[in-house]
Amino acid sequence: ELSLIFWLSVPLTFGICVYSREVLDLLFNGEGIEMGSVLLTYLSVSLIFMSPLLVLNSALEAQGEIKAPMISMIIGSVFKLIISYILISNPNFGILGAPLGTIASYVIAFGVSVVIAYKRKGIVLPIIKTISHPIINSFIAIIAVYPIYLKGYNANSTLSFIVAVLFTMLIYILLSVSK
Repeated sequence: ELSLIFWLSVPLTFGICVYSREVLDLLFNGEGIEMGSVLLTYLSVSLIFMSPLLVLNSALEAQGEIKAPMISMIIGSVFKLIISYILISNPNFGILGAPLGTIASYVIAFGVSVVIAYKRKGIVLPIIKTISHPIINSFIAIIAVYPIYLKGYNANSTLSFIVAVLFTMLIYILLSVSK
């Protein structure tokens, strides 16, 4: 179900957006973390569209629409190539054009799959209603914990990050089950 996918992918996206530097710092030591964290912040936005796209395409395929996933992914990929080429060659965007092209690719592919689901199967997906609660809950959880993370950052950045993630998850889960 798409609501479960949004329930999982939205807070993950928010978390990676806010803590991209910390995630990369845990995984890698050295240079490139600053630029990598900027790229990861933008790239993580594609998770909101990629996750439900995979589920929707699997559902379409299970309902006999075998070509639908391929069609949506090809259209998304063509747009990714075009948008990435245009943005990467533009000095105002540069390498930032790559994650922006990826975001556009998944948005377009998801949109194509939603249209196919509606036109061929009559399936109406309440996307705005389904995604609004995870967005609000993620935002509240991140805002509630981020100041605590900043206070503990100077003492031990890794421990502060791990504690912040755990508390953010706890607040998000409490907010999600209370509605």
